[in-house]
Amino acid sequence: MPIEVAWDNETKTVLRYDIGEYWNWDDFPTAVRNAERMRAEVTHSLDLIITAQDGMRPPLGFPLSSLIDRTLRSAPDSTCIAVFVGNDHFRNTMTFICRNLPDNDGICARLFVTATLEKARSIIAQRHSQTADTQVAQAVSEV
Repeated sequence: MPIEVAWDNETKTVLRYDIGEYWNWDDFPTAVRNAERMRAEVTHSLDLIITAQDGMRPPLGFPLSSLIDRTLRSAPDSTCIAVFVGNDHFRNTMTFICRNLPDNDGICARLFVTATLEKARSIIAQRHSQTADTQVAQAVSEV
């Protein structure tokens, strides 16, 4: 499995990239095109989960930080948050890259890194709960 893209839930609010152990740089644009087709199916905002199999190492020949930066910056405005899921090496790499991305658009505040798919889903649920609470508080204060 190079890179698979699928809906993570039936309501199509979370798009998941599953990155296999073996892939090459040509697999990534294909996955992004598949994700763009899927995004076109819905009009609501989306969250992203990006999982990496244990043992996954990015192929040589292209800086991963540049690819991540371009991918996240090209994500539609409807993207709420992105959660990276993987082993210690992957999480440490993603944390390092995210800390070193230029954050002109506040994109890093929407990036999370965790160890399990279940935890990623929990992070998304918590973020949406906080957003809903804030929206209710704002609506009440406007009355």
